[in-house]
Amino acid sequence: RQAGIHFTPKALFQHQTVQGLATVASLGASGLDVDQNRVEGASTLLPIHRVFFDEVQVERHHWNQSVLLKPHQLLDGAVLEQALQALLEQHDALRLGFVENHGEWQATYHGLPNHSVLWQREVADAEALEQLGQQAQRSLDLNHGPLLRAVLATLGNGEQRLLLVIHHLAVDGVSWRIIFEDLQQAYEQLREGQAVQLPARTHSVRDWAQRLQAYALSTEVQAQRSYWQGQLAGVQTALPGARADASLANQHGRSVHSRLSPELTRRLLQEAPAAYRTQVNDLLLSALARVIGRWSGQADTLIQLEGHGREELFDDLDLTRTVGWFTSLFPLRISAT
Repeated sequence: RQAGIHFTPKALFQHQTVQGLATVASLGASGLDVDQNRVEGASTLLPIHRVFFDEVQVERHHWNQSVLLKPHQLLDGAVLEQALQALLEQHDALRLGFVENHGEWQATYHGLPNHSVLWQREVADAEALEQLGQQAQRSLDLNHGPLLRAVLATLGNGEQRLLLVIHHLAVDGVSWRIIFEDLQQAYEQLREGQAVQLPARTHSVRDWAQRLQAYALSTEVQAQRSYWQGQLAGVQTALPGARADASLANQHGRSVHSRLSPELTRRLLQEAPAAYRTQVNDLLLSALARVIGRWSGQADTLIQLEGHGREELFDDLDLTRTVGWFTSLFPLRISAT
């Protein structure tokens, strides 16, 4: 794309050779009209945003994703701060704020912050670094944004660690790849005395939210409502022994591990899909439903599946380099019969 060659992810799967892909690729502009200006102002919530506010009732400001990086060379804090500002300019979701008004949550894109999002600290050891990280996790402002906090910590031995903390409302797994690429590119350009020049923007979260809301209200999608309601009807989702007042803290969790032998793994990956004309994930879901059904005593099991949410619903919208939380959720009802 940066070289001016354009094709869709769908085309990549349909034409799995360079020669085949060349027949559908185009040169020059993508043909899509994408506003390259910074997004500010009110925005419609995405469905996953609504799920978050419905289901997360406590510590909403602390629902973060974070990564701790070890630089290969010492980072210049002043240059890093400029690179982070370029990141906030480029990716509007990092400047989101969420406010509750009469029971309804509203999203707003703010302008660039007038304060630094980078903390530069010296820490004595790993324990002090962990405490600093906990402070950073608690420092995000869900109402006013930005939803990004960066910490450049210098350890006693001179090594550095870079902690990036972003609220989940602004980031997902796909977004982190984009953030890493752009932060590194902006830092290197600034370090060389160049102006920051990042790849062109793709459509904003606000663009997607507006189109998705209109799509959900369309006759085509409304006709599917009864099917999805049927998926949810009459299925018990409670598990035996589950306690509503139980702790959700990781320190109270327990993990159980099991492994398949190499022979069973080979049969699962190679023989079973061909024999049953299905995919491995379908077989694993079936196995999960059978186990839960035996445990609960219910004939049907309802499993909530998750997707990346960046489906190609609209030919004129491109989310390839858009940072945000796009996750989609949908129920799957599996019957033991």
